[in-house]
Amino acid sequence: MRSQFILIFIFVLFFGNCLCTKCYHCKETEHTTCVHPDHYVPPITFCGATSAGCMEVRLILTPTPSTLWMSFGDKSSWAIFRGCGKEDACKEILKPGTFEKVGIKALNCSICETDLCNSVARPISLVTIKLFVFEIIFFNI
Repeated sequence: MRSQFILIFIFVLFFGNCLCTKCYHCKETEHTTCVHPDHYVPPITFCGATSAGCMEVRLILTPTPSTLWMSFGDKSSWAIFRGCGKEDACKEILKPGTFEKVGIKALNCSICETDLCNSVARPISLVTIKLFVFEIIFFNI
């Protein structure tokens, strides 16, 4: 029975999530590291069955007297948003005038197609975490 459990666990560990693109899903500012909106650790999401890839958008605040007041939730002047996005999303985000009315400028936007390609400064491998959990279960640590 224990060997069947181990085989099922290994199957799910390595093959259970391979049908979707995995991406970092978080907001990073000059005062915070990559934090998931719901505080998941690691801050990873699955893009699902859509043709979405991993997206990274870098924004800065550009306030003027005629714009609305805007913030990224702290006193940061810049933010990096990571998550899932379709290929044409960057065209819309980088289009002149998209965010200027609210005092934000998009510096760059990129989309990539491989797992966790919108990397953060200190990426933690999901497989490493799963192997650690497996070790705890298997060796009863």
